[in-house]
Amino acid sequence: PTRRSSDLITILPDPGYAEYVKLIKSHPNKYFPKISDMRVLKIHNSDYYVYLIEKLKTIPEYIRNTYSRAINQIISNPDRSINNLFPEGVPEVITRNSDLVAALKLIRSYARHTGYSIDLHGENIMEREDGTLVITDPYSFYHDSKKIGTQTPF
Repeated sequence: PTRRSSDLITILPDPGYAEYVKLIKSHPNKYFPKISDMRVLKIHNSDYYVYLIEKLKTIPEYIRNTYSRAINQIISNPDRSINNLFPEGVPEVITRNSDLVAALKLIRSYARHTGYSIDLHGENIMEREDGTLVITDPYSFYHDSKKIGTQTPF
């Protein structure tokens, strides 16, 4: 693929992110980053994943921490209704991004299927120039093979 000036090259030794890229490719979603290419490099018998990913903006810390709390509440309680999760009122980040809940449930379901733990914190929530939220890296580096397939296969 041709590299655009709006793309970044990222190199990570993170198999959790490689799993997220599989989810992104199989279930495109506006809340997932746009990745146009992925390669694997072998360096000293270790896999390093090279991605061509869209350039995103950092969200100010006080805002992303608020977003992170709301998002983690949803991921931790996927079967509860939004109004039940937030009895004092649904956070603005959720009301402005109505499809976000479905994307978060997909992330959780895939984590259960692959055995990766959710590691979603403020630094893993960014935005595009148009203001769309993007979940950049929701899975931990390591996975628990005992957790694989604890939910209906994906």
